[in-house]
Amino acid sequence: MIGRLAARRDVTAVVAREARRALAVNLSSSSMMGGTSLANASSSSSSFLQSPSGDLRRWKSTAAHAAAVEERVNEASSTPAFAPSPDRKYEFFQNVELTPEGVAVIRFDCPKKVNSISFALSKEAQKLWKEEIADNSNVKAVVFGSAKKDMFIAGADIFDLQAVENKQDLIGLIEDGMNFFQGMKKKGVPLVCAIDGPALGGGLEWAMWCDYRVCSDSEKTKLGLPEVKLGILPGFGGTQNLHQLVGLQNAMDMMLTGKDVRPDKAKKMGLVDM
Repeated sequence: MIGRLAARRDVTAVVAREARRALAVNLSSSSMMGGTSLANASSSSSSFLQSPSGDLRRWKSTAAHAAAVEERVNEASSTPAFAPSPDRKYEFFQNVELTPEGVAVIRFDCPKKVNSISFALSKEAQKLWKEEIADNSNVKAVVFGSAKKDMFIAGADIFDLQAVENKQDLIGLIEDGMNFFQGMKKKGVPLVCAIDGPALGGGLEWAMWCDYRVCSDSEKTKLGLPEVKLGILPGFGGTQNLHQLVGLQNAMDMMLTGKDVRPDKAKKMGLVDM
């Protein structure tokens, strides 16, 4: 018990440092918001549904899907392959920082302007956890944060979802994700999320698997599960974990409307601890 309390004090110190680091950023700097992408996708879907012809709706949907996949392939082919180095071991994360007190600090840092949970990030997260955290007895607590200004995680990578033609294939991917998060909990050390900027969709689900959530009061910080705007529901534990934190009524409201909440309301609801 004493060791666990000591670890929590160490976590508090690291979180305080992360919060100071996050609040030091220039809040006037602009950053791409994941919610904008979701809103645009929702708007596009609505325009398809308003078409008078069912065949035209299907054609537009298929054409949009093909265009998105082609765009992603072209983008991937033009992006240099990631080459690990001692200074940068991971493509989607900065190198893990382990403090003298045993607090492992893991910072999301995707190659793009926003952090989003892609299939590649999920795979790399499993590798990172297995190699540096799972069996490392020196790790007494873990803090998840972001290396980007005003950006925690904007949600799942929509292009990855669009590229999966047979949606049944997503079942195995979701199971892998759930197994990963449950494996994190089995480590048995305090898990903390330091949130600055949007924590949406899979980003909020990641945070809800942690024991504590600390968020900044930045005007760009918002928390939500907007998947319903794309016709899907949270797939990485959101439906199981959210109501335990905020109550059934608030959880249903967030999941069925896709609305996000600001830090002050999130604190009152119990979604974040401070």
